Formats: sequence, C-alpha cells, structure tokens
Amino acid sequence: MKALKLLRWTAINGAMFACLFFGLSGRSDGALNVGLFFTWITIVLSFFLLSGKLLALMKNDFGAPQWLDVTFDILVLALLSFYGYTFTASMYLVHMFIINNARNTIAARVSAT
Repeated sequence: MKALKLLRWTAINGAMFACLFFGLSGRSDGALNVGLFFTWITIVLSFFLLSGKLLALMKNDFGAPQWLDVTFDILVLALLSFYGYTFTASMYLVHMFIINNARNTIAARVSAT
C-alpha cells in the first residue's frame, strides 16, 4: 500500500514538475499553464492545513517521506525563482512551511500516542 502511495505521489508531482519545466523553459505555453494551475491549487489547498480541526483528523500516512517532499519543493521553488516567478515562488515557500509544520505536528501527535 505504501509503494502505491509513493507511486501516485511521484506521478502527480513529476507531472507538475515536468509541466513547469517545459513551460518555463519556453517549450510549451500550454504546459506552463497546466503547471502553474496545479502549483497554485497546491498552494491554496495547503492553507486548509492551518485549521486545527483538519490536522486533528489527519493521519501520519503521507505518500512520500518528508525528505523527498522537501527536496521536490526546493526544486520547484528554485525553478520558479530562476525564471522570475517571484510571487509564485514566495507563495510556494509559504506552502512549504505550512506542509512541513503540518507533517511535524501530525508526527508528534502520532508518536505521543
């Protein structure tokens, strides 16, 4: 089951990164639109994790280990920054802090029980 979640995480995040990479490098405007759309959806959805009620319902059952997720986020942040999407990169940095705080909060709660 864990391998299936990792495969799904890899497929979704790999597709988002590929769209961003090919779009930002000037190869496809359509890929850029798709990549930025999913980047902004990710950013907006992460704000829901600021709700304590949602965090209380979540389990420590993420698709990828935290080190892999952080590495991916740093690559996306670097890509957005390199091509001058500074506002999107700044908001993605906020997303990174929210996600990692949520992961650490859930992990602490699970280990305490």
